[in-house]
Amino acid sequence: MKTYLAGTTVKLGVVFEDADGNTIVPASATYQVVDSQGVILKETTNFDLTQNSVSIDAELNRVQEINFDSLSREDVDRYEMSAVRVVEFQLTLSDGNIYPVDFAYIISPREQLIAGYNSFQTLREGHLSAMSVANTTNWDASTEPQRVAAMMEAYRRICSLRFTDITQGQAYLNESRILGDLSRVPPREFKDLSYRLRRALHLAQIAEAEAVLGGGEQADLLRKAGLISQTIGETQEMWRSSKPLDMRVSKAAMMYLAPYVSLNMRSGRS
Repeated sequence: MKTYLAGTTVKLGVVFEDADGNTIVPASATYQVVDSQGVILKETTNFDLTQNSVSIDAELNRVQEINFDSLSREDVDRYEMSAVRVVEFQLTLSDGNIYPVDFAYIISPREQLIAGYNSFQTLREGHLSAMSVANTTNWDASTEPQRVAAMMEAYRRICSLRFTDITQGQAYLNESRILGDLSRVPPREFKDLSYRLRRALHLAQIAEAEAVLGGGEQADLLRKAGLISQTIGETQEMWRSSKPLDMRVSKAAMMYLAPYVSLNMRSGRS
């Protein structure tokens, strides 16, 4: 499914085919535009069969614009940055039968990464951060959509950790001085976290995105698969027979986060 810039007119090429890829030549056709929940955005309209494309007006391709600095975390959680549009064609065949054909696409704003919403930094900031990360082979070879998706996944993984030693954002610390969930800090307060922590999060996010794009760190993947030794040329690596501890993020990312992460979480009855 292709992605287009929100708030712009989208022109879709129209080729009518059945499920087997056979061309359909209808006697007439109509279409309507709906969102992902089936809400009609454009009422049924006749389609000129001499045309090979259909244009969806910019007004129908808008997404909600919000000021993240004015919203609570709960309001931010309900916000959907991207949206789906479906052009539903109803083709009338020469024998009178009706055949449906749909064309779907995604609309997204230019900047899809918002600090404190689905990332720790924008994509442009990510490119700058990548210059300070040693190994970015997979990052460098990836497309922009792949990098965005990897950064979102890295954000989710890092947010699953528990943080401590944070001088700002005190309202989100529990009685043990542990930040239970970094994703609960709203965008307007994310920038109030210490510069060192935000810098560490920036670098860790790129390191983790690199691991996501490469499928994970190779040694850890081999160990998780049960391998206890590996020989390359004249060099042999030996590992313990036990599976490696799952740190939720890669070792490269943890190197940046270690000063701020609590690894001694224990549960018990009060």
